[in-house]
Order: sequence, then structure tokens, then C-alpha cells
Amino acid sequence: MQMLRRSIVLQIVFYTGFFFYGVDYILRSLITRDTLFTVLELVFLGVVIVGGIIWYFITKKDDLVVVNQRDTQHIKIVLYVIAGALILGIFSSLLPNLESYLIVISGSVMSLAAIYGLYISIKVFITND
Repeated sequence: MQMLRRSIVLQIVFYTGFFFYGVDYILRSLITRDTLFTVLELVFLGVVIVGGIIWYFITKKDDLVVVNQRDTQHIKIVLYVIAGALILGIFSSLLPNLESYLIVISGSVMSLAAIYGLYISIKVFITND
């Protein structure tokens, strides 16, 4: 199967964003928010977004990457796991006694899935370089 190299770049950027979002889920429930925390969060988000936009436009439009079926299946599963973690985080407010535990679990699952998605996307990007 062939994919545009730009779509792999977007996958890497989104998985990086989901990783930081999962870490933010965990940190939000464990420590109190202050100005330094908010500034660091915005700086990391800005670096990911600006770096992703620059990397996206540097990549040629017509470059194709060959992706095997196993990697596309893994990418699909990772996206489902991230979606499930986000839904778990949303529905955690329904159980006030377990809310902080469910948010930490949701953030952990999201971060781990994003790391695996990053691994797959970077592997595909590098092997077809």
C-alpha cells in the first residue's frame, strides 16, 4: 500500500500531540495547575504545532511511501485505543469516586498508544527514506 509522505509526517505530529495530551491528563490529576505549568504546556504545544507545520511544508507533495498491511493495521488499532482513552477520560466524570484514577489510566493508555504509533510512523518514514 502506498501513502503520501506528508500523511506520515502528519501522523508523527498528531501522535506527538496525543502523547503530550496524555501526559497532560496525568499531570492535571496529580499536581495543581499554576502559571509555570500552563506556560510549559503552551510552549510544548507551540513547538509541536509549529514544528509540524514547517516539517509538513518542507516535505514534497508527490513523495510516496510504501507501507505494508501489518503497519496499517497497527496504526488503525492505535487510533482506536487513543479514541477509547479519550472516551474513558470523558466518562470518568460520571464516577466521582474513581475520577482521578480513571483519568490517570486514560492518560497512561493514551501516552503509551501514542508512543507506539510514533514508533510505527517513524519506522515507516525512515525505512522509505
